[in-house]
Amino acid sequence: MFENLDTFLVGIAIGIRFRNNFNILDNFGYITDLILFSKNSLFGPDIFPKLSTNLSEQRILINEDTEDKMVFDKANAILEINFGEGKQFNNNDLSNLIDAYNEKIINGVLSDLSVTRILRVGFIRKYEFDDEQLIKSFLDRTTGNETKNIQDISLRFSRRISVGESLTKRDKNDYKNVIYTISKNIEQEHKLNVAIDYQRFYEPNLSTSTQIKFFKFVKAVDEYNSSNFSSWLRNYFKEA
Repeated sequence: MFENLDTFLVGIAIGIRFRNNFNILDNFGYITDLILFSKNSLFGPDIFPKLSTNLSEQRILINEDTEDKMVFDKANAILEINFGEGKQFNNNDLSNLIDAYNEKIINGVLSDLSVTRILRVGFIRKYEFDDEQLIKSFLDRTTGNETKNIQDISLRFSRRISVGESLTKRDKNDYKNVIYTISKNIEQEHKLNVAIDYQRFYEPNLSTSTQIKFFKFVKAVDEYNSSNFSSWLRNYFKEA
């Protein structure tokens, strides 16, 4: 069942966190033009037709119909995309979305505005499973015999992973953190949602966004999901 996890992929989020940089808010007009109107942009005004702001000083390019969004504030640049019927993208667009984020955000916005002190980069993959035995196995393992009256349940845990360079280079303490979130709610009775949030922390911080080895990071994300996460699913949900 878990040989090709991308068939269960219903969304992604890619984000970079940095030390507070007010150029992001001060230059949002430039950011909007770069993302929406630059040549051959994957994220044109048809993808993000609306600009929204909120009390937390976020600037959000959003499609309210699909809930796709690009979120900026003084410390984050985040892309959230949903896949599936009635959406603008599907899982076959994943590599194009990764390329576009690298081009428009890392080598575009963050580089052009000289954003410094990069703290971390993260990649969330969101999966949705509809196998009844898998759902039953999850409920049995987390609630025992008390499953009859349970409507909503969520399990969250994280794993910290050492980075090889941190073990060999002096004053380098980079590490990776993977957060698992497994949830089921009453509104989706026959669905089990699993999100894998893979994060790379930089200690010391990177001086510029151009130092992010983004495609190497994405490859590590892919390998973790296809190997470690897949193995965990097989071992934890043996009944399914």
